[in-house]
Amino acid sequence: MLFKKENIRKVTGIAIVILVLFYLGVGNYKLPLQKETVSLKINSGDSINSITQNLKNNGLIMSPLVFKLWLAMNGWLDDLKAGNYSFEGAVSTAEVASRIALGKTIPVFKITIPEGLTLKDVLQLFQEKGILMATDKFDLGLLTSEERKIHPYLLNWKTVNPEGLIFPDTYFFEENPSNAEILETVLNNFDNKVYKSLESKFEASDFSFRDIIIIASLVEKEVVSTEDRRLVAGIILKRLEMNMPLQVDATICYIKRKNGNTLCKLKESDFLVDSPYNTYKYPGLPIGPICNPSLDAIQAVLNPEKSTYLYYLSAAADSQTIYAKTYEEHLLNKAKYLN
Repeated sequence: MLFKKENIRKVTGIAIVILVLFYLGVGNYKLPLQKETVSLKINSGDSINSITQNLKNNGLIMSPLVFKLWLAMNGWLDDLKAGNYSFEGAVSTAEVASRIALGKTIPVFKITIPEGLTLKDVLQLFQEKGILMATDKFDLGLLTSEERKIHPYLLNWKTVNPEGLIFPDTYFFEENPSNAEILETVLNNFDNKVYKSLESKFEASDFSFRDIIIIASLVEKEVVSTEDRRLVAGIILKRLEMNMPLQVDATICYIKRKNGNTLCKLKESDFLVDSPYNTYKYPGLPIGPICNPSLDAIQAVLNPEKSTYLYYLSAAADSQTIYAKTYEEHLLNKAKYLN
């Protein structure tokens, strides 16, 4: 009896060693791919047999049976995720299996949103990629009340319009994302790149979060350099304190774009348009952001440069920002730099 137990122990020990060697050897052996990049699509409902055979046909594994044994040893036999996958160079069984089991898919859509685009511009980008239609709804009304609570700044946003909250960045989306999923992706990015990093400064400001984003959108469209943005932010804040009209040309351009004009060649009549975005006609801030500002513009509002200036303009020749302390000086600058 003792002899038999000893034999059982030896056999068990040998079996364990073989399994370990199999696990380490097969799992980590790098199989060179036949092409520089191998793309693979797994559809929802594909069987384990069809998936492994597809992997074998594409040169990603040596044996479907060995691959399934390796999956079973890791508890992943029923965990393979549908999606689009991409493999390069040489890959191991461990890498292929873990990537598919964990759903590390490649995105179908890549969209880069430049700084300062309006919501209308952003939606046009999505439409060009074919993931949004011109008639699709895309506003904060897509979120449930619980989903809105995830983003604290939405509690006092006062509108369903997400203009100003679409952070300029590169975004990746899977196949057929819903409008709500696109919106959540954008807002989560805003959370991580803007709100969480500047939350203490937002809270310490004398202005509400929404007002800061509105001012940042004005700064974004008016000037380019960080130095100019801080100076212009300081001028805008000073004018607000004085209850002086902001007279920001970019708000007039925004009105023209909303009315269907693609170019912004301003005429005297444009400054008389009755709109809550018209900062020549109405003092204070416009009713909402006029674009989606960059982090640099937002930081400029949170850390403005104090100066003695009350006026500024962009020179016609080189767009250099020219500052003035008085209206008379500003008129001289207009005559000198805009003609």
